[in-house]
Amino acid sequence: QEKDSWFSGDTALNGAWAVVDDGANVAIVNRVASEAIDKALLNFNGKTNRMNLELFGKTTALRPGESVSLTHSYEVTTPDAI
Repeated sequence: QEKDSWFSGDTALNGAWAVVDDGANVAIVNRVASEAIDKALLNFNGKTNRMNLELFGKTTALRPGESVSLTHSYEVTTPDAI
């Protein structure tokens, strides 16, 4: 079954979030400047054993030729290192 967990407002990211697999002793940490994020989505599907970390930037009005970027990083580590 697929499940979505949204984070924004009081549950917004504080610079980083992580997915931990204790059985495999692996964690994936996603770091991003919190002020650039409007909301984040953790999407999980247990049937396919899949998880997505998704970021949504703040709505920004752009003129023709303007652009916006969102910088973030991933780190693969162990749970006890985070």
